[in-house]
Amino acid sequence: MTKIKSKVDLINYIKTQLGYPLINIELTDKQIESNIDQAVQKFADYAQEGLLENIIVCEFHGKGAYPLPENITSIISVGKGSTSNVTNFGTNYGTGYVPDVWSQQFFSTYSSSITASTVFNDNMYASSLTGNIIPAVINISNTTSILHKCFGDAPAYTYSAEKHTLWLTENYSGPAYIHYYYEYDPDEEFDKIYDHQWVKEYSVALCMRLWGRITGKFSGSLIGGAQVNYSDLKSEGQAEIDRLNEELLSRWTTPCEIFIE
Repeated sequence: MTKIKSKVDLINYIKTQLGYPLINIELTDKQIESNIDQAVQKFADYAQEGLLENIIVCEFHGKGAYPLPENITSIISVGKGSTSNVTNFGTNYGTGYVPDVWSQQFFSTYSSSITASTVFNDNMYASSLTGNIIPAVINISNTTSILHKCFGDAPAYTYSAEKHTLWLTENYSGPAYIHYYYEYDPDEEFDKIYDHQWVKEYSVALCMRLWGRITGKFSGSLIGGAQVNYSDLKSEGQAEIDRLNEELLSRWTTPCEIFIE
């Protein structure tokens, strides 16, 4: 099987899947290209979410607007370069102030004399996680979130994805990090995204639906006088899109992780 190495190759593949050259494909290359871009971006968003996340270190120079690259879709967090009070309780509030989620009080089989330090340093583990561990973790998570909001190192900011601009609303100058999500940009020289089976099938389905949708109000004749059934073309394309959406979630997407702050 011939490998698809570029967007042009995929455009030609889609045309042949839709019947070209026996059937005249009533879509322009630009319309097909737009559907390919949609398929690639959707696959990247769901199946490669870890690759679409990055952190950059920057320097703020007071309150104002800071233009960001256009491929950034959303900001996860922004932090100052200084040490956060939340992670430095030993200095700011005294040793032992931060509660330990994995303390022996949450395990049903530990005696009160076993400490969290003993558990981890000596590789001693509890036989079950019963009792009040879940309510306790939720409670500490809520407390941590409040402390991070009140004492954390995040500067006050807003971000507009439409203008690709971060507005710093407090007068802070100094180093900072920006944790962000970004759009996938295919690199034909190194990656194989255009040859991925899901991307190929989804692109064909999108083009099938678009073809039936924009030309369905007209009648079209094939060689020998046969007629194109645009209604079936559109519905078959939609059915294939629905199937591939389910496949994307069940086969290509990493299961959701649970984080507790």
